[in-house]
Amino acid sequence: MNGLDPEEREILEAFDAGALKRTPQADQLKSRHQSYAREMVGRERLIRLRLSERDMLRLRQKAQEVGIPYEALAAQIIHRYVED
Repeated sequence: MNGLDPEEREILEAFDAGALKRTPQADQLKSRHQSYAREMVGRERLIRLRLSERDMLRLRQKAQEVGIPYEALAAQIIHRYVED
């Protein structure tokens, strides 16, 4: 249970004790969310952007350090920024 906050630990303990019950809409909600996930997975858009030579060089260096393509690193950076 490392890495869980107190509320998450409480929920997990209740689940393990069998104290949690499924809502009548659980299957419907699960199906809806699975549909949303299928819609989003694999949907990628190609974009073009201009970077300074220095930024491009540093991006490629950082990507090489972590062992991934620079395009994947750029996508991760953008994703983190828009999710915060």
